[in-house]
Amino acid sequence: MRAHSDDKAWQQQLFSDCNRMMIKLTELPQPVIARVHGIATAAGCQLVSMCDLTVASEDARFALPGVNVGVFCSTPAVGVVRNVGRKRAMEMLLTGELYDAQTALAWAWSTGWSRRAGSMPRSRALSS
Repeated sequence: MRAHSDDKAWQQQLFSDCNRMMIKLTELPQPVIARVHGIATAAGCQLVSMCDLTVASEDARFALPGVNVGVFCSTPAVGVVRNVGRKRAMEMLLTGELYDAQTALAWAWSTGWSRRAGSMPRSRALSS
């Protein structure tokens, strides 16, 4: 993004492509399972929120950190609020804090978590 900070057409195309991809995820006839192994921030949280199920590894973290750099993650927040509820999404938006896999599970954002990032047996079981 920084390399294209002056290229409005490039930025518009990027956001249009991302929007189409997010919508397409909801239109697929097969269930889509997000497997989160590391940090999902902003659009990463949006991507997770658009999937049907989410399995996070023990080291997964989630954040809407725009407030930390003076912006508001309003686009990713649309999907996130539908997953975790208005007040939890607002907490994420206003604090910019990282939330762990256990919190995602408690907030019903994640449908399970695994201690082993590489194998993710829960996501494999769900996809069978």
